[in-house]
Amino acid sequence: MDTLPELQKALGRVVFLQLDAEKGEGKELAKEYGIEGYPTFLLANAKGETVERWWGYGEAAEFIATLDSGVKDPTTIDQKRARYESNPNMNDAAKLATFYETKEDFHSSVEWYQRAQTLRGSSDKDFRYEIFQNTTWGVYQDDFKTVDAKNAADAALAFEGRSVEDVANVAGMMTSLGRKKDDATIMVPYLELAMRETEGAEDESIQKKRTRLQVDHALFVEHDEAKAVAYKKATYDDGWMEDADSLNGFAWWCFENNVNLEEADTLARKGVELADNGKSKAMILDTVAEICNARGSCKDAVYFIELAIQEDPDSEYYPKQLERFRKLLAEQSGETGESGE
Repeated sequence: MDTLPELQKALGRVVFLQLDAEKGEGKELAKEYGIEGYPTFLLANAKGETVERWWGYGEAAEFIATLDSGVKDPTTIDQKRARYESNPNMNDAAKLATFYETKEDFHSSVEWYQRAQTLRGSSDKDFRYEIFQNTTWGVYQDDFKTVDAKNAADAALAFEGRSVEDVANVAGMMTSLGRKKDDATIMVPYLELAMRETEGAEDESIQKKRTRLQVDHALFVEHDEAKAVAYKKATYDDGWMEDADSLNGFAWWCFENNVNLEEADTLARKGVELADNGKSKAMILDTVAEICNARGSCKDAVYFIELAIQEDPDSEYYPKQLERFRKLLAEQSGETGESGE
């Protein structure tokens, strides 16, 4: 990577500590600092007070710029808030917005991004996409309503400086929201726009996003299941049909969308055969069980989830699945007059 020397130089200006937030000391620090997602980067002073806080695998240049900003202005989050109250300014508002974003307090992050947007100059960064992103995340936590996400999406797309990548990203998030709410009308206009604007795109990252969006466009806009299945298969690398995780991912996608279940069943069972014993195999067995249940065979669903429990006996999830499938089997047996034994 061309920016690697610059990244190493930037890290040389701080004491860099890498921790596993799910083990030992890292687990305790993650709890202390309220780490909600990975990776989260936190710049703190010698007293342990937060100066900067951001997350995600962004571009190295963005990481360097954020780190450099924190080193040049080592005021704490509390000091930035106090400074904003005495002198409202875009930079402090944006820093506070990012801080709350990484704490998954999306209501607060949106409020601060809106303040930053109001205070920005004509040549400053536009925050409408960040407002949309955090509003949409907030819908999942019931901080906002679906209509708020739609309004924020439309505002982000109305910005003259928005890019084709922004269009694709908005479509991706609105599609996920539509799936969550089981309402295709949420996603359709954004999928249609993304398909138009990404057509012929030469940028590799945009091409990849278009490939993924084509799947949902075929399924929810064109209502062509066969085309959607073909597009979904095209998202996988060569040799995916010999990879247990890929087979499971494809089968689970079929199950979630209630399409192509016969082939999904076959491929998921192949995934079971290829998977390593233990949790990996148990996860795919759960997929097989769900597909069997969706195809009307509760008895097979019980059988496969029992195998999953054998592979991962410490799981708290699979026994709940077993209880659910047994209940469905009893109901099915009662309807058909069979014992189910």
